[in-house]
Amino acid sequence: MLRVLDKVSARHVDLQVPVGQTVEFATLDIRVDYCRSRPPEERPESFVLLSITERAPDREDIQVFDGWMLASLPSLNPLEHPVYDLWAVDCLMEQPAENDDTDG
Repeated sequence: MLRVLDKVSARHVDLQVPVGQTVEFATLDIRVDYCRSRPPEERPESFVLLSITERAPDREDIQVFDGWMLASLPSLNPLEHPVYDLWAVDCLMEQPAENDDTDG
């Protein structure tokens, strides 16, 4: 789970980006390569490995971020962009499929 803030409109959006996939948000392509959260018995923390590229019609794509973000320390390694702020919120794990046994 990532949170994106549009600094111009002051609106924020929560994005769920599956690990290994890229999601488009406005002019940004956001790819999550790894996401891990600590177990509940430890101090809460989520680690996210991101790659963010900005697309523009009049020039080549530019990689604006490539690295780790920590949910509890977004200022440690921030996205530096004139229009958008982005930070890691959490790693959402898929819920295990319930066993659908029809044997009685």
